[in-house]
Amino acid sequence: MMAEQKIEVVFQKLKRDFGESAAKIIRDKLPMLEEKGEPSKIVKTTKSVKELFNEAGYDFFECKTQEDIFQFSKYYKGAEHIRSINDIKHGNRPRELPCTFPDIEERLENYHVFWLVKKNVDEIKRNEQPLREDDYSTSVLTLQFFKKQGTLDMVVSRYNNTISNPGATYGCNLENICKGLTFAFEKEYGLSSKTVPEIDKCKCIDGKYYYLPYENYGIHYGDGTVCKNGKIIEYPTERYAFFDGNILSLQDHLQNQQITKIEAPEMRTVGDKFLRSNIALTEINLPNLQHVGNDFLYWNANLTNLNLPKLQTTGNNFLCFNTSLKQFNLDNLHSYGTGFLYNNPNIADNIKQNVQRCNVKLSHCNNAIKRSHGKELL
Repeated sequence: MMAEQKIEVVFQKLKRDFGESAAKIIRDKLPMLEEKGEPSKIVKTTKSVKELFNEAGYDFFECKTQEDIFQFSKYYKGAEHIRSINDIKHGNRPRELPCTFPDIEERLENYHVFWLVKKNVDEIKRNEQPLREDDYSTSVLTLQFFKKQGTLDMVVSRYNNTISNPGATYGCNLENICKGLTFAFEKEYGLSSKTVPEIDKCKCIDGKYYYLPYENYGIHYGDGTVCKNGKIIEYPTERYAFFDGNILSLQDHLQNQQITKIEAPEMRTVGDKFLRSNIALTEINLPNLQHVGNDFLYWNANLTNLNLPKLQTTGNNFLCFNTSLKQFNLDNLHSYGTGFLYNNPNIADNIKQNVQRCNVKLSHCNNAIKRSHGKELL
């Protein structure tokens, strides 16, 4: 099947699941279907899984305990010293160590985990330009099947996060590793290697595609959607915000009042009432934020500098009661709501320059402008 035909197949599926408009957006933004050629035919065999891997030059291991898994950490760059979960500091996992290691308890609970190690692994050198199916990448692999569904979820490259889509090595198709493996796994373990067209930064769960461009400790997420252990959890963006793998409840007012600093380089959209009741925030770093809803930092009093270079639209009452802000960068902003920095007395001229690009009345934006310019701006 040609790439164009694959795209059309996926588009029709997206169209059924999400409607034509959403499907077109996804297709236009994510046209990168992996070239896998014709789907592999399942080859029947009388050989065991272990025998087939042995013929392909691999030692095969089934992992049922933490000790079973940690014996393989030595093969991953930067993780040679790691021997237990206690050796992995939170937030400081070596880039090429699979997420299986820090997430080991839940992984063993929800997945069947296997490891493959090439018999000549010590002789295989890293490629200067890593590729997902080069010799080093495929010299150590972990295969992981959902326990609940009994289907293959990932075949993880030895390079892991150094390359794109490390969990899609060999297209997540056992037949691409060794002919007969699909049949042998199903016969021996009751596990299948169901394959679907692969789209970059997407995961297919229960027949639906989800755009999940970010990953943190084995949890894949996008705006409002989290995939953990093969399960999809929806978090409405009007109630939750995502940053650095964390989920912030926008309605937990008591907790949110205490936050003094927020840094979320991956955040692009937030809904209404983002930290609405917070007055303590003094530092904010949201370099890729593009859209915010109503009441963004509504009661904040202490923020003095605001740098949101990619922000395009805001709802009403953006930093409505902040009186401390003296400098801001909103160079791409083109649509304000009412009450924009309404009570700030320091930056009327700056607001005036920015607001002229927007289709709103100046008097609805900032009280200082309203007082100084009066009816001529109404």
